[in-house]
Amino acid sequence: MLGRARLLDFFLSPLQIPPVLIFPLNILGTSLFRSQSGVMAAGTERPSSKRNWARRRAGKPSLEGEDQDRISDLPVDLIERILCLLPLREAARTSILSRSWRYTWTALTELVFDEHCTPLPSRDKSIAERLVKIIDTVLLHHWGPIKKFVLSHGRFKGTSDIDRWIMHLSRMSVTDFTFHLEYNDPFCIPSCLFHCRHLVKLDLAHCSLKLPPAFEGFENLESLQLTAVNLTQDSLEKLISSCPQLSELDLLLADHITHLTIDAPNLKELAIYGDLGDINFGCNSLTRVEMGSFYMEYEHAQANEYHSNLEKFFTQLLLIRVLRIEEEGLKYLSVGKVPTVLPNPIVNLEIIVIKADLSCLRDALTTLCILRSSPNLEQIVFSLCSEHEVADEDEIEDCSEIYRSPSPLKALRFVSVCDSNNRPQEMSFLKFVLLNSPVLEKMEVHVSRAGPDMIRADKLLEKLEQFQRASAQAQIIVG
Repeated sequence: MLGRARLLDFFLSPLQIPPVLIFPLNILGTSLFRSQSGVMAAGTERPSSKRNWARRRAGKPSLEGEDQDRISDLPVDLIERILCLLPLREAARTSILSRSWRYTWTALTELVFDEHCTPLPSRDKSIAERLVKIIDTVLLHHWGPIKKFVLSHGRFKGTSDIDRWIMHLSRMSVTDFTFHLEYNDPFCIPSCLFHCRHLVKLDLAHCSLKLPPAFEGFENLESLQLTAVNLTQDSLEKLISSCPQLSELDLLLADHITHLTIDAPNLKELAIYGDLGDINFGCNSLTRVEMGSFYMEYEHAQANEYHSNLEKFFTQLLLIRVLRIEEEGLKYLSVGKVPTVLPNPIVNLEIIVIKADLSCLRDALTTLCILRSSPNLEQIVFSLCSEHEVADEDEIEDCSEIYRSPSPLKALRFVSVCDSNNRPQEMSFLKFVLLNSPVLEKMEVHVSRAGPDMIRADKLLEKLEQFQRASAQAQIIVG
């Protein structure tokens, strides 16, 4: 058993193990190892074998004469699930509990190689060298299907060994694949990844990706996450459109992708960040959208009174229920004409999380347009920011004027405001919400701890309670 001895060198090397990691082994090794004759200590040999474990995986009873403990009699899928909740290094250590546990961990369907997996570095071998050897040894001893494979290590750079591992996984019907390497090492993913036809979830970060000419898509892929992945705009659009079952898409785009068309008929959830100038949807099934970090030449675009990013964006999102707008996302929507109310109401929108600079007139107008066009909006979470340290009197008057026309928020029940600076534009907005929300139940305002207009929480509460409210039951909490 030379191979097993080598494997234990990696996983049983001396180190300080936190109590939270020791506890599961204590359970497996002592408390639950009971038989008719009493308690058996961890490490006691049992007349079991890999053959017996294979029989149990196949749903067959254990061989006659086997003296089984209570935990070993649990269903195999439950034991595997318990071991999958442990770091792989700890799961491998269960092989010393008894002979019946020697091969249990080698049949795990989920393999996660991350910082918790590698032992402490030594003088003779780097983290990368040790991790390569660990993965090679684990794959060599593994038997049965691999459903989930995760390689996520901030100190590991891409090597040619990765090609072998992915080639091996392509033959194992892997359904969940995660690949995160060191940020400054854009490793090129081998083309054999596209042979993993059974993928349901794919998560790639800080690498390069090139679609092979014969790529026909991932017909089972439901979730795709790409973080700073280097690929062309055409390749990204082809990858997305070639996944007919795609329902979740999370993109942190590389700098060179400035325009994007997303064509995924079953897409339900989208998170997109990047220096985009424009985005188009070839689908109208989205129910959750998160957007931010958009970029455009705003002054040039705003001069075009016949174009409206706001109208274009929501025309394509007929079913949206949850919207999160971060960073520069609101400025992208404010490009062009900003109407008072959208031509078509956003009837399904229930929750909005938004980061807004209410001292900017266009941000404030865009925010109000979304609120007025959402008749079923129930929750608003605002994170306030200000790029302008001090607004002049004309700007303050302009921002205050836009809140004076009544706009009933008939379904709004909860409002949370973060980083309030007690600025006039912010107070005008809060006054507008209180005055136009007849079923409002709670407004939470969290005071910013910095800024020239910083105010004590009790003083701000006193100020807000002087505003007229449409809802007699509305509770105001300031902290």
